[in-house]
Amino acid sequence: MTGRPLRKPLPEWVPRWIARRLGHGRLVKRRTEDSVTFHSLLGVVHKGERLGVRGRRLVEMKVGDSLSEDGAWAHLDQVVDRVHRRYRKLVVAADGRVIKDVDGPIEDQQAHGPQQK
Repeated sequence: MTGRPLRKPLPEWVPRWIARRLGHGRLVKRRTEDSVTFHSLLGVVHKGERLGVRGRRLVEMKVGDSLSEDGAWAHLDQVVDRVHRRYRKLVVAADGRVIKDVDGPIEDQQAHGPQQK
C-alpha cells in the first residue's frame, strides 16, 4: 500500500478539468439535446367613456399564437370594436389552413357568461 490516503470518487457532475487538477483521471461525457419553442399573444384594450357603448371597453384586440383544443398552435387575429359594432376573428393553422374567418356585426355573435340573454 502506498502512503496516500484513499480518496472518495468525485460525483459525475464535476467537470473534467477540475477532476484532473484534483488528481482524478476520470473522464465523464454527457450530452443532452432538447428544443424550446416560444409563442406570444398580445392583447390590447382601449378603455373610455362613449355614449351608446355598454361598459368601458371600447375596442379589444388579440394578435398572436393561440393553442387550440387539439393541442396544435394557430395564429389568431381578433378585433372587437364596440364603437362601430364590428367583430372580426381570423384563425389560421400552422400549415396555412384557415380554421375560422368571421367578420360581421357584434349582435350576430353569441354572448358568453353574464352577457347571455
